[in-house]
Amino acid sequence: MKNRIEAITQAQLFHKLKRDKNIDYLAIVTSSWHYFSAVATIMQLKKENKVKNGIILIYRHPTGGLIVDTDILAINWFPGLEQYSFKFERLAGGMQTFRYMLHHRNEGNPFYILRPMLPKMDFTTLLYNENICKNIVHVEIDEGLATYIRGWSGWIVADIKGKKWNELWKLFNEWTWKKAVFTLLLKSRKELIKNTLFVKKGKNLVNNRKLIIHFKRVFDKLGQAYDLSAYEKYSHSIIICTQPYGEQNDIMQNDDVRIIKKFCEIAHDMGFFVILKPHPREKNTNRYKDAKCFIDSNNSVPLEALLAGIHPKPVAVIGITTTTLVTAKLFWNIPTISLAKLISREAYAYGIRDEVDNFCDIFRDIVQIPEKFQDILV
Repeated sequence: MKNRIEAITQAQLFHKLKRDKNIDYLAIVTSSWHYFSAVATIMQLKKENKVKNGIILIYRHPTGGLIVDTDILAINWFPGLEQYSFKFERLAGGMQTFRYMLHHRNEGNPFYILRPMLPKMDFTTLLYNENICKNIVHVEIDEGLATYIRGWSGWIVADIKGKKWNELWKLFNEWTWKKAVFTLLLKSRKELIKNTLFVKKGKNLVNNRKLIIHFKRVFDKLGQAYDLSAYEKYSHSIIICTQPYGEQNDIMQNDDVRIIKKFCEIAHDMGFFVILKPHPREKNTNRYKDAKCFIDSNNSVPLEALLAGIHPKPVAVIGITTTTLVTAKLFWNIPTISLAKLISREAYAYGIRDEVDNFCDIFRDIVQIPEKFQDILV
């Protein structure tokens, strides 16, 4: 049974922050991966004696609603942590935000705001103007692989559904010149910390080893929180992680399903037990029903908990561009294989072709990316 999470309004949040001066960090997350990234970063900040008590706000996904697995919220990660569901209500206007960016003065102890992707400066401005926090430091936490493979236009396209022209114009501004200007200003004032799994050094991405250590601790604790006795079949198995490409019309004519079924047939004939894990937001799992694999549609245990907690580990993790392809190899040294180049390029929607190309280029040293089935090494 899922755990319920209490909601907090923006007014209640501001009242709490004004009243309790022991709160020194605020994390704003949408997905379970954001949540894990926030917890790992808080662990790191605690170890560095930068924070003690804080709040994680779970922001509802625009189309999926509350998509954080609420079971993980029940884990006692550390003392002094409060958690609420939340949505933004009143925000500062554009001129107020620019005045804050250009003219604010830092006073008192640092207050850390953790958030994936862009700092929400119109929210930061309110916290400052209402005398809640006067020395705000933004920490960019990991969003997932999309951070590294998707350009600004891809983020706008991903968020375009149901948007009016004025909302799209605002999105364009946020992802282009505002992001560049705000990032530059925050960095110049030492008010921005980038704490993602990979950090750009010149043209290359390098591992953030310090954060990887804390991520592994998060997943070790996560694995211990679940009874995994019913998941022994995951050991010595091949796990296929799907993505909701078909339902988002990102891959045409079910070409991803065709390739997955063909892989299942090859692996089955080689004597491997194959488990297919549909994405939690993928509704139509019937399209995999003829595949030679066990389809596990039960998402009551996060895959990260399974990978961390089961021993021996799976033989391999298979996917297209899912974050797990990188993390399974990075955290547990499980071989991973991307089917990205086995899918016909013409089957990919035009808007995601660059993302797929970027994935193959950036992570080719971590993930095996065969161009034909004969090249797959399991």
